[in-house]
Amino acid sequence: MPRSHVVVSTIIFVMSFSQQSSGALVQLEWSGEPGVISKTLQVGETATIDIRLDIVAGETFGMALNFPLGVGSWWAPDAVPGFQITRYADAGELRPGLIYDRAAMPPLPLLPTAYELDAAIYVPAVSGPATIYLDRLEIVAMSAGHDDIVFGPTFQGLPDSLLFGADLIDWIYVDGYTQPGHEYWTYGVGHPGRRPLTPHGTGQYELPLQLDVVPEPATLALLSLGALVLCPRHRHG
Repeated sequence: MPRSHVVVSTIIFVMSFSQQSSGALVQLEWSGEPGVISKTLQVGETATIDIRLDIVAGETFGMALNFPLGVGSWWAPDAVPGFQITRYADAGELRPGLIYDRAAMPPLPLLPTAYELDAAIYVPAVSGPATIYLDRLEIVAMSAGHDDIVFGPTFQGLPDSLLFGADLIDWIYVDGYTQPGHEYWTYGVGHPGRRPLTPHGTGQYELPLQLDVVPEPATLALLSLGALVLCPRHRHG
């Protein structure tokens, strides 16, 4: 067999293996914009965040528990997020059979650090390959600044979240730098996992969702006017 054919065959084999290597992958994404990390909003503007679950063939999903959000810089949590959650999905909104437990949730609107998906259950269970949206969060930008939106309170340590198969046995979590197999799961975009060696990560790394909030044009114009008033006037001799 020619060498080029061997190389192509090897690549196809590796790709087919890597596509089937994740038992389940959970990630945050801007609704309707998979793969988009950053978003810029003006104060008062809204956006939607989806909690997405991808399961592969051979896995059957039953329930998700304790999915908190965290907000902060890459290296540290942020105690004052620049946005609020104004709405989350109703039962049956994302897919028929989805049941939520919101009993412990504070009243809306709420800060992202107060959010937790206590339980999301599908009846009947969903079999892979499939993409499931566990929740959909509408947000409103409250104050100018930058937020990194993640799972959990910080990037450090293991997540609090749990995923269960249809047999109600929880899948084992492995961090974002390990290729999980059958009955294992990991986070994609927006996972706490382990901190990379640099802010930009090493090798295959995961990023949080990034939100930049800027002042609305009217406020920006007022700030500019104020700056002009405060500028010292130069005398011309």
